[in-house]
This record gives sequence, C-alpha cells and structure tokens, in this order.
Amino acid sequence: DEGWRVRKDGTRFFANVVITLLRDERGAPRGFVKITRDVTARHRAQAAVEAARREAEAARAAKSAFLS
Repeated sequence: DEGWRVRKDGTRFFANVVITLLRDERGAPRGFVKITRDVTARHRAQAAVEAARREAEAARAAKSAFLS
C-alpha cells in the first residue's frame, strides 16, 4: 500500500507499506512483519514531472491556437 502517514512528531510523509504474515515451522500463523518506507522524495518528484507535463501540454495548445 502507498499513502500518507503521520510520524510520532506529527509530520506527514508518503510511505510504501508492506505487511507479511509470519508462520512457524508447522505453518501456523505466528505474527506479522510491517515494513514502512519513506518515499516522499519519489512522490514529490513524480508530482513535479506531472505538473511539468501539464504545463508543456498547455503551452503546446496555446501555441497551436495562436498559429491557427
């Protein structure tokens, strides 16, 4: 799962979360492992690329409108 999470200090970060079931030697459920990775930088970079793409498309449309 990916989404916004909140640290104990109240700051928000975008996280990739993986939860895995652990089993004992007989295969019975024993517990879970949860790994949370801070991927805020990647998320912000993707958002910046998307914003630049939208801006370029708007500029292309404006240029086409001007030339026609």
